[in-house]
Parts: sequence; C-alpha cells; structure tokens
Amino acid sequence: MGIIELYNYLFDELSVPQTREWFFVSSVFPLMLITLGYLYFVLYAGPRYMKNRPPYNLRNFVLIYDIIQILVNAWFVKEHFTAGWSAVLAKYQFICGKRTILDLNAIRVILYSI
Repeated sequence: MGIIELYNYLFDELSVPQTREWFFVSSVFPLMLITLGYLYFVLYAGPRYMKNRPPYNLRNFVLIYDIIQILVNAWFVKEHFTAGWSAVLAKYQFICGKRTILDLNAIRVILYSI
C-alpha cells in the first residue's frame, strides 16, 4: 500500500461522515502547518528574540491560565457525563444493542472523552 492509498484509506474510508468537513479533520495540512510554525518559533525565532532579554514575569498570566483550565475542564466533565452516561442509560441497550458511529450523541461522548 502506497502513501497515497494509505492517506485515502485513513482520511476517506475510515472517517466519520459528520466530521469529514471539520477544519482539522478534513485534511492533514492545517495541523502540519501549525506544527511546523510551532517548531520554527520554539527552535529558532523564540531563542533569537529572547537572546539578550531578561525573562518575563508571567506569574499573573499563569494564574489566570490555570483558573481558565480548571473551568474548562469542569465544563468538559459536565459535558462528558451529560452526553455520555445520562444519554446512554436513557437511550441505549448495553446488551445486543445496535451501535452506530453516525449518532451525533456518540460523537459528543467521544469528543468530550478525549
């Protein structure tokens, strides 16, 4: 299997129809561009910019960032249980039940579980 066949298999045949058009799911190139930009900044541009400068005081910024992370993670936990267990217990059968990846609620469970 060549690289083009592998790419088509991964991004066309295995993809979920509801998420095929999402920005980072539709193609590998946006993620590659962001990764290459990050590596350029971390390895070249950032060290060159900070070469003769004192380190920044980021205490307040990190504190605000940590508080936002706590709030967003609490929201993810709430969404996971709302989309996941309450919907699963009310709607699905655990034994011999029909499972489909095309269910939007199943996609929510997967999205908030990552």
